[in-house]
Amino acid sequence: MINKAITITGVLALALCSICACRNEKNQQTIDTVPVVKTKVDTVSVNTKPDTKLEYPEPDFPTSGNKIEELIPQYFDIDMEASGDLNHDGLEDKVLVLINTRDTTALRPTLVVLKVGDAYSVDAKSFAVIEPKYREDGYQNYDFEDVTID
Repeated sequence: MINKAITITGVLALALCSICACRNEKNQQTIDTVPVVKTKVDTVSVNTKPDTKLEYPEPDFPTSGNKIEELIPQYFDIDMEASGDLNHDGLEDKVLVLINTRDTTALRPTLVVLKVGDAYSVDAKSFAVIEPKYREDGYQNYDFEDVTID
Protein backbone atom coordinates (compact mmCIF):
# COMPACT_ATOMS: atom_id res chain seq x y z
CA MET A 1 0.00 0.00 0.00
CA ILE A 2 2.85 2.39 0.86
CA ASN A 3 4.60 1.61 -2.44
CA LYS A 4 1.43 2.52 -4.37
CA ALA A 5 1.17 5.80 -2.47
CA ILE A 6 4.81 6.65 -3.23
CA THR A 7 4.34 5.74 -6.89
CA ILE A 8 1.18 7.86 -7.19
CA THR A 9 2.93 10.77 -5.44
CA GLY A 10 5.90 10.47 -7.80
CA VAL A 11 3.68 10.44 -10.88
CA LEU A 12 1.78 13.50 -9.65
CA ALA A 13 5.04 15.34 -8.92
CA LEU A 14 6.36 14.50 -12.39
CA ALA A 15 3.14 15.69 -14.03
CA LEU A 16 3.24 18.94 -12.03
CA CYS A 17 6.86 19.58 -13.05
CA SER A 18 6.13 19.00 -16.74
CA ILE A 19 3.13 21.36 -16.62
CA CYS A 20 5.26 24.08 -14.99
CA ALA A 21 8.01 23.53 -17.54
CA CYS A 22 5.57 24.01 -20.40
CA ARG A 23 4.32 27.26 -18.90
CA ASN A 24 7.93 28.53 -18.52
CA GLU A 25 8.64 27.66 -22.13
CA LYS A 26 5.67 29.73 -23.32
CA ASN A 27 6.80 32.70 -21.19
CA GLN A 28 10.32 32.51 -22.56
CA GLN A 29 9.14 32.63 -26.15
CA THR A 30 7.36 35.96 -25.67
CA ILE A 31 10.37 37.82 -24.26
CA ASP A 32 11.90 40.38 -26.64
CA THR A 33 15.52 39.80 -27.57
CA VAL A 34 18.25 42.38 -27.87
CA PRO A 35 19.57 42.83 -31.43
CA VAL A 36 23.20 41.94 -32.07
CA VAL A 37 25.39 44.85 -33.13
CA LYS A 38 28.40 43.94 -35.26
CA THR A 39 31.44 46.19 -35.13
CA LYS A 40 34.79 45.97 -36.85
CA VAL A 41 37.90 46.37 -34.74
CA ASP A 42 41.20 47.18 -36.37
CA THR A 43 43.70 45.12 -34.37
CA VAL A 44 46.63 45.85 -36.64
CA SER A 45 46.95 49.58 -36.01
CA VAL A 46 46.05 49.47 -32.31
CA ASN A 47 48.64 51.10 -30.07
CA THR A 48 50.42 48.21 -28.35
CA LYS A 49 52.36 50.34 -25.89
CA PRO A 50 50.75 50.54 -22.46
CA ASP A 51 49.57 53.96 -21.34
CA THR A 52 50.54 53.35 -17.73
CA LYS A 53 54.06 53.11 -16.39
CA LEU A 54 55.16 50.65 -13.76
CA GLU A 55 55.61 52.08 -10.30
CA TYR A 56 59.04 50.47 -10.09
CA PRO A 57 60.23 49.54 -13.60
CA GLU A 58 62.68 46.68 -14.09
CA PRO A 59 66.15 47.91 -13.13
CA ASP A 60 69.16 47.87 -15.39
CA PHE A 61 71.40 45.04 -14.26
CA PRO A 62 75.14 45.38 -14.88
CA THR A 63 76.52 42.52 -16.97
CA SER A 64 79.87 42.28 -15.18
CA GLY A 65 81.75 43.59 -12.18
CA ASN A 66 84.83 43.01 -10.05
CA LYS A 67 82.75 42.43 -6.91
CA ILE A 68 79.32 40.87 -6.38
CA GLU A 69 78.10 44.16 -4.88
CA GLU A 70 78.70 45.88 -8.24
CA LEU A 71 76.06 43.62 -9.86
CA ILE A 72 73.29 44.63 -7.46
CA PRO A 73 71.17 47.53 -8.80
CA GLN A 74 69.95 50.43 -6.68
CA TYR A 75 67.05 49.61 -4.30
CA PHE A 76 67.92 45.89 -4.25
CA ASP A 77 69.62 43.73 -1.62
CA ILE A 78 70.75 40.11 -1.65
CA ASP A 79 67.99 38.00 -0.08
CA MET A 80 69.47 34.54 -0.67
CA GLU A 81 72.83 33.43 -2.02
CA ALA A 82 74.42 30.12 -2.99
CA SER A 83 77.98 29.34 -4.07
CA GLY A 84 79.32 26.49 -6.17
CA ASP A 85 81.02 25.61 -9.44
CA LEU A 86 78.24 25.85 -12.03
CA ASN A 87 80.30 25.66 -15.22
CA HIS A 88 82.97 23.22 -13.92
CA ASP A 89 85.88 25.60 -14.42
CA GLY A 90 87.18 25.31 -10.86
CA LEU A 91 86.00 28.83 -9.91
CA GLU A 92 83.28 29.62 -7.39
CA ASP A 93 80.12 30.83 -9.14
CA LYS A 94 77.05 32.26 -7.40
CA VAL A 95 73.27 32.29 -7.59
CA LEU A 96 71.77 35.45 -6.12
CA VAL A 97 68.14 36.04 -5.24
CA LEU A 98 67.54 39.76 -4.84
CA ILE A 99 64.75 41.60 -3.06
CA ASN A 100 63.40 45.04 -3.84
CA THR A 101 63.91 47.20 -0.75
CA ARG A 102 61.06 49.54 -1.76
CA ASP A 103 58.49 46.80 -2.43
CA THR A 104 58.91 43.40 -0.78
CA THR A 105 55.80 42.10 -2.60
CA ALA A 106 57.49 42.58 -5.99
CA LEU A 107 58.94 39.69 -7.97
CA ARG A 108 62.45 38.78 -6.89
CA PRO A 109 65.08 38.70 -9.63
CA THR A 110 67.41 35.70 -9.60
CA LEU A 111 70.89 36.11 -11.07
CA VAL A 112 73.27 33.35 -12.13
CA VAL A 113 76.73 34.87 -11.77
CA LEU A 114 79.83 33.15 -13.14
CA LYS A 115 83.35 33.88 -11.94
CA VAL A 116 85.54 34.83 -14.91
CA GLY A 117 89.14 35.37 -13.84
CA ASP A 118 89.04 38.01 -11.09
CA ALA A 119 85.63 39.38 -12.12
CA TYR A 120 82.01 38.23 -12.14
CA SER A 121 79.71 38.02 -15.15
CA VAL A 122 75.89 37.75 -15.10
CA ASP A 123 75.11 34.62 -17.13
CA ALA A 124 71.32 34.54 -16.64
CA LYS A 125 68.57 36.63 -15.06
CA SER A 126 64.98 35.66 -14.28
CA PHE A 127 62.02 37.25 -12.53
CA ALA A 128 60.01 34.00 -12.66
CA VAL A 129 62.18 31.55 -10.70
CA ILE A 130 61.40 32.76 -7.17
CA GLU A 131 58.05 34.21 -6.05
CA PRO A 132 57.76 37.43 -4.02
CA LYS A 133 58.85 37.15 -0.40
CA TYR A 134 55.71 38.77 1.02
CA ARG A 135 52.06 38.75 -0.01
CA GLU A 136 49.96 41.91 -0.37
CA ASP A 137 48.56 41.38 3.15
CA GLY A 138 52.08 41.54 4.64
CA TYR A 139 52.50 37.84 5.44
CA GLN A 140 55.44 35.82 4.16
CA ASN A 141 54.67 33.45 1.27
CA TYR A 142 56.85 30.64 2.65
CA ASP A 143 58.11 29.87 6.14
CA PHE A 144 61.43 28.52 4.86
CA GLU A 145 63.32 29.45 1.71
CA ASP A 146 66.74 28.41 0.53
CA VAL A 147 68.73 28.34 -2.67
CA THR A 148 71.53 25.82 -3.22
CA ILE A 149 73.89 24.64 -5.93
CA ASP A 150 74.37 20.87 -6.09
